[in-house]
Amino acid sequence: AAEKGITFILPSDVVVADKFAADAATQTVAVDAIPEGWMGLDNGPVATAEIQKELSDCKTVIWNGPMGVFEFEAFAKGTFDIADTLAELTGKGCTTIIG
Repeated sequence: AAEKGITFILPSDVVVADKFAADAATQTVAVDAIPEGWMGLDNGPVATAEIQKELSDCKTVIWNGPMGVFEFEAFAKGTFDIADTLAELTGKGCTTIIG
């Protein structure tokens, strides 16, 4: 990606859960500090802000899938925040393709 001038964004923080369930215990941690036995199920707020910043000057965005397990409310914020950002950018002339 770097050789082609493409920015590849990986999350810096994540919302983690102790189980894959809507009622899971959650916390937000740095991506390199996920507790043993827990799983990352959404972007954290820092990662979401970093993604939004990178998207802000895009002319075309191809988005393939959600940021997190948006079917569970506790893990939907990253997805909906990025969706809102893309809707705003589309209104400003950005072409968005969501699959």
